[in-house]
Amino acid sequence: MQQMTKRTRTLLFFSLVLLFSVVAPALILYSLGYRVDWQEGSIAQTGGLYIKTDPANAVISINGKQEKKTDFLFGELFVDNLLPGTYAVKIEKEGYKPWQKNLVVQAKQVTEAKNIMLFPAQTALKTLFDSVEEVWPSPDLNLLLLQQTSPQRERHLLLWNPRTNKETPVIQRLTFTQKIQSVQWDKNGKAFLVQFQKGGGQPLVFNEQGEPCKESFCLENILKIQPTDQEKFLSAAEESLRQIFPQIQERALSPDEKKIALTQGSELWLLYLQDDEGQPKRTKGERVFLSRFGEQIQNLSWVSNHYLLLGIGGDVRIVEIDDRDSLNTISLGSFPALPASPVGGPNLRIFWDNKEKVIYILGNGILSVSEKLLR
Repeated sequence: MQQMTKRTRTLLFFSLVLLFSVVAPALILYSLGYRVDWQEGSIAQTGGLYIKTDPANAVISINGKQEKKTDFLFGELFVDNLLPGTYAVKIEKEGYKPWQKNLVVQAKQVTEAKNIMLFPAQTALKTLFDSVEEVWPSPDLNLLLLQQTSPQRERHLLLWNPRTNKETPVIQRLTFTQKIQSVQWDKNGKAFLVQFQKGGGQPLVFNEQGEPCKESFCLENILKIQPTDQEKFLSAAEESLRQIFPQIQERALSPDEKKIALTQGSELWLLYLQDDEGQPKRTKGERVFLSRFGEQIQNLSWVSNHYLLLGIGGDVRIVEIDDRDSLNTISLGSFPALPASPVGGPNLRIFWDNKEKVIYILGNGILSVSEKLLR
């Protein structure tokens, strides 16, 4: 075996030193998150995307390239080593409407989209009752009081329990011709007070079995009911809200009590009551214009801390509040409005059952319920 000459050994040594001096910094830069940006012709430090979806196991595509699925337990996915820039993110799951948004990734930062909800691609509705003029849900939605009208234009009241599907006529289908002015439940949903419009007779109190409740405590429990903390807050803030939003029509406090959703005609706004360190970051007192629709907004309520339920004409929609890029809006369908609102309220009634994760819709005399929208 021929031994290397001193000159060969020296050349090999310096070659290895040169190779090390080139590779080592490259490895160090790579470990620190630096990558070559071939479009810009430079070296840039990368960022990442953190995504969380409900339901889990959703497919994530970035700039048209399918990446991975969110994990099946927590619905999470972290995508790292992304060069600074704007990325088109699309989230899909079979049987659900896709979610998509352009998100900006910055160097050394993680862009989060962790409040994503996917809703069914087709929302199945089940008709519950027809000839319904109005419905008054109990505070816990364990009972619905329905006012129905017969072909002879006689009105009667019916209690329905959505948990057990049990129907209970109110004192054997109490009939009356005068319209109801208001219905007031006690806080536990065990009794309710019915007040008729002028000339319709004395107010009546019923228990949860639909029978007259003549005991004094029934009426006392209704009359002494105290506003909820949310109602107290909104009442106290009403004057201040009208100074900011002079044409305010509807308002709803979010479940986390960090923000108020408001409507002014066809405009949808948010007012933040506290700092929110999530993304997008918000500060106390910040006003956020979300969208302007073609018709007046009705039946404003929250589905979660990050999604709103509302009616636009006869259209029922769920709208996210993440205003980075465009809003993801889910239309659940269009429904004919009631011919005339019996008590001066909106002609389309919509309300969210947070326990069962379903939506009740009253339109054109038909009371319907959606399938379960969230797991």
